[in-house]
Amino acid sequence: MGAALNRSQQRQVFQTVRQDDISETSIGLYAKNQVQWQEKFRSIACLRADFFDFNVNSKTLAANSGQKNAAMLSPKLSLIFGPWQNNEIFVNVGYGYHSNNARGTTLSVDPVSGDNLSSVAPLVWSRGGELGLSNKFIHGLNSTLALWWLQMNSELIFVGDAGTTEPSGRSERYGVEWNNDYAVNDWLTLDASLALSVAHYVGVPRDMNYG
Repeated sequence: MGAALNRSQQRQVFQTVRQDDISETSIGLYAKNQVQWQEKFRSIACLRADFFDFNVNSKTLAANSGQKNAAMLSPKLSLIFGPWQNNEIFVNVGYGYHSNNARGTTLSVDPVSGDNLSSVAPLVWSRGGELGLSNKFIHGLNSTLALWWLQMNSELIFVGDAGTTEPSGRSERYGVEWNNDYAVNDWLTLDASLALSVAHYVGVPRDMNYG
């Protein structure tokens, strides 16, 4: 895949800030164990393994070329209680990740100023959980209401004018989701969802946050 940042005037390119050929390979494995402890209580334990490989070939600045890889294990656990009158209560907790921009993982020189820069980690931890209620009281309708929370170890900001990346601090998100899917018949399903969320950086005054 090719990616380029060009400067233009009246749709005519007059300068290439950076141009890169990028290849990315990812492999994921997933294992699940489900146990029915009691009639109305079961657990689902999962473990996900991910491997990412980034390869960047910079056409404009050889110093920003390179190859980086990373692997991560993400444990997850679900506890499900019920059903009672077609209702189930569930608690989900676990770890995950987000992958960063491939160009940021091999970055060493600012393509505009020539200053030395630090590269970013290929993968970043995340952790979260949710508490919810699943309802199947109406035949064919599956309705789920959940409160959720998610925290990222860091965010990555891509600076478009410079073609560089800037790592920032931890972020936190929380909210509520209401999801509904209704199987009208064998060939028609209706979906409706409502989500409200709040996002902010951890340790930063709220008036300087986003979201």
